[in-house]
Amino acid sequence: YNVTSLPAQWGVGDVSALKEQLGLEYDDFIFKRRAIDVKALYQAYAAFRGETTKAGLFSSMKRLNLEFIGNQHNALDDAYNTYVVLQTLVNKMLLADKLESVLK
Repeated sequence: YNVTSLPAQWGVGDVSALKEQLGLEYDDFIFKRRAIDVKALYQAYAAFRGETTKAGLFSSMKRLNLEFIGNQHNALDDAYNTYVVLQTLVNKMLLADKLESVLK
């Protein structure tokens, strides 16, 4: 399975909308059914911390002390900022793993 072809999206539907907007058939589109739902990852992170799970991209970035770059609801800007949130959450998971191994 080629994990490098998994797109990251905020919520569900972005990949389907992209395919439709490009007018591509299923076989012509490099992304298939799977995608990384960064919103769901953020919601799990927030729930674990006892925080609200209402999760718009802009407000979630504020809660993570990240600056939204560009204009909200601009596809390219949203994609970039979604990646920033994904990268931040992955880094937090890696840090938690390192701390756990040190505390053992």
